[in-house]
Amino acid sequence: MNLGVVSALFSYAGLPQLEALERISAFGILHVDILTRYDAAPSFWSDSYAERLKAALNTGALKPAQFLAVVPGNCASINSNAVENHKTTLIRTLEYGLQLGFRLMLFNQGNYEVGVPRTRTWDNSVGFIKDLCAWAEERDAVLSFETGPFLYRVGQDLVDARRLLDAVGSNRLAFTMDTGHMLLSREGPETVKEIGDSLIHLHLTDNDGMFDTNEPLGAGGVDLRSYVEAALEAGIEANAARHGLECVAAIEIGTPFGPSIQTPQRVLRLATQYLREEIPILEM
Repeated sequence: MNLGVVSALFSYAGLPQLEALERISAFGILHVDILTRYDAAPSFWSDSYAERLKAALNTGALKPAQFLAVVPGNCASINSNAVENHKTTLIRTLEYGLQLGFRLMLFNQGNYEVGVPRTRTWDNSVGFIKDLCAWAEERDAVLSFETGPFLYRVGQDLVDARRLLDAVGSNRLAFTMDTGHMLLSREGPETVKEIGDSLIHLHLTDNDGMFDTNEPLGAGGVDLRSYVEAALEAGIEANAARHGLECVAAIEIGTPFGPSIQTPQRVLRLATQYLREEIPILEM
């Protein structure tokens, strides 16, 4: 399993995406997840911007791991016009990810709405994802989603995630495990096997068990080593290889809702030092 990093760590420090990629390369981590927030938000993308990012990836010898397509809207909404607008923006954003060389794409699987029966929202989510999987099949892309940790999110925990994967029934849909979300949903490492055949990517996050804060690794209560070991035992490397992907566990620190990160390179250095000591099986 290879170590990667989510570029948002540098975005939360106020740095543009191009500089984030340069600093990640200089640090020596090769695998990168790109999050479409801040200057990489969907509304700012263009062919020329994508080409500049692609050049930065190539120049830094960085390997695209997962493209995190954060797009406004709700794919499970009962508002058909809003869903169509969301789908248009999402696919356009995913196409840019493909342009950069990403094949693994994370998206939001939908949110419950006030006054709408949950069964209807669930069915809307399943239908939307089936259509999205058809797009992924044509592009040889792989889609992925995370659980919760919000009460309004479709797929709040591994039980829901398993149901969603089975309901969609496509080999183009996989699962990304966020270790911090696992703590928030009170699902221990022993539960990872329930999602094992679909687990394809990890986000290494930490929190205090109450809030999704993405603290510096080791500062919270997440048993990172046990989750990584459980993922390996569940077959995450074979799942990635089956799709022609490298298996990556990406460091994810910081959130758009918390304080800005003043020294991202120091935070990243401390995180890698912690992982070397706690999880030496990760390839850095």
